Amino acid sequence: MKKRRMLSIFLIVVLVPVFSILKPGFRGTGIDGTGKESGLIADAHAGKSRKPRGLNRGVSVTADDTEKHRISVYIPTDESKWKPGNTYHLRWNSSLPKTEKVEIKLYMKNGSQEQFVEVLAKNAPNTGSFSVQPANYLMGGKYMFRIVHAKTKTNGESDWFTLLASMGRRFTQPKSNSSWRTGATMTIQWTPVQKWDNIIFRLRNSSNNVSYDNVMAGKVRDGRYSYQIPNHIPSGTYFIEMENRGDSSFCKSPSFTIISDKITVTR
Repeated sequence: MKKRRMLSIFLIVVLVPVFSILKPGFRGTGIDGTGKESGLIADAHAGKSRKPRGLNRGVSVTADDTEKHRISVYIPTDESKWKPGNTYHLRWNSSLPKTEKVEIKLYMKNGSQEQFVEVLAKNAPNTGSFSVQPANYLMGGKYMFRIVHAKTKTNGESDWFTLLASMGRRFTQPKSNSSWRTGATMTIQWTPVQKWDNIIFRLRNSSNNVSYDNVMAGKVRDGRYSYQIPNHIPSGTYFIEMENRGDSSFCKSPSFTIISDKITVTR
């Protein structure tokens, strides 16, 4: 009788802990003894997240890291018209440090699709400004910049802006360094002759590129246009810019001088 009692005590002391170990419910396995989920599974179903043990802090980039960063490109806009050979500034705002590096890519609109053109910079500083000079070989059309931060995959895109293409035309009038007075009628002439339906002329100051007059010429058939210089134009050096709105191509005349006949009264 004494031996049976000792055997019972032995079984209780030894086997109960063993069954407790084999019983489901240790951290991260799913269901505990009360029928409730536990560990990582319970946290996942509850919408919580935990960092797995053993990972070094700062090594991996999570989705949360990507969400908290932004790149917002605000120049160029959808109203911008850039010309090949001229220098412009791509501008953006970013929540990333300025010491970080970004990649700048150029895309062209091809129908309803975007077409990759070229990488302008692979390691540009994230300063919010980048000098851009569109190449002369680029076709006229709609273009867009994409700025990408490689570490977090954060990216920002500009609006689709217009890149004007060279017409391949040459002005024969007005002549370089010629002089004109305000109120006079100037003959604008170019070669080769081509028929266009949607032409606009702009009178621009050569020193600051400011447009002083816009003329919607419309249909031009014979390669020439008569332009009367407005009386309000101040004396200075100017050139004529001609744009064909049908295909966004353009060309410009040599510089010439305008002499104002406006009388200035001084006291």
